[in-house]
Amino acid sequence: MDSWLLLMMAEKLARKGRIMLRFYLKLETVNRIVMLEMKLVVHGRVQGVGYRYSIIEHIESNQTQVKGYVYNMPNGSVEIVAQGDIEALKDVRRFASQGSDKCMVREIEEVIQNIEEYSYDGFEIKF
Repeated sequence: MDSWLLLMMAEKLARKGRIMLRFYLKLETVNRIVMLEMKLVVHGRVQGVGYRYSIIEHIESNQTQVKGYVYNMPNGSVEIVAQGDIEALKDVRRFASQGSDKCMVREIEEVIQNIEEYSYDGFEIKF
């Protein structure tokens, strides 16, 4: 089954209200695992409250298979770059909206793109 046929089937299901599509990905082949890179910029009270460490702890304790980094940006937001499959990225995104007990996430900017290979060896805090 070609990737465009799958996309058309997904669009029909979306119109019937059975699923909600947030973004489209062009699959090269159906049997290939698609590697993605997700970049999140998290705004709110997310610096000085253990937010980055909570992201690392969540990834390690749940053995989420992602590579990338989390970084405090000069403007007070936190940048998360994660590479992996769609399910791993969904897990990171869900937790990023919560974070540590002391933080308060106000808004998350999100960009997702296909990648050919990993750019990182593991997941770490970038200083």
